[in-house]
Amino acid sequence: IRGTEQGTHCARYAAIAANELFGFNYTRADAWDFAKANRSVWHTKNKGDDTSYRQRLKPGQILGIRNPTSDFKKKGEYTHLALYLGTQNGKPIIMHQVGKENFLETLDELFQRKKGWYGVELIEPKN
Repeated sequence: IRGTEQGTHCARYAAIAANELFGFNYTRADAWDFAKANRSVWHTKNKGDDTSYRQRLKPGQILGIRNPTSDFKKKGEYTHLALYLGTQNGKPIIMHQVGKENFLETLDELFQRKKGWYGVELIEPKN
């Protein structure tokens, strides 16, 4: 993804990737403010128990993810963003960036690797 080679924050990475891959124009914001700057289409207050968003996922949407150990956890309900790409073999595929490292993986791989992380909000561009 152009413009993210040196590492950037996850929200910038997800917004740039959504634009390059899907032509979606998300308003840039920090992860915890991303839904306010764009449009929330699904939100839960259940701590990891609500996975109904998986049936609602559409390619190009951005998923707000709760990381309970994040230094920024007091800023909002979620502190990480990932771009949903679609499914492969029936499994939801996402791409995201943590620090300077880029990931292309299934949601289950992320949640197995990062214990305690879970989906909180689905976001689309305003337009």
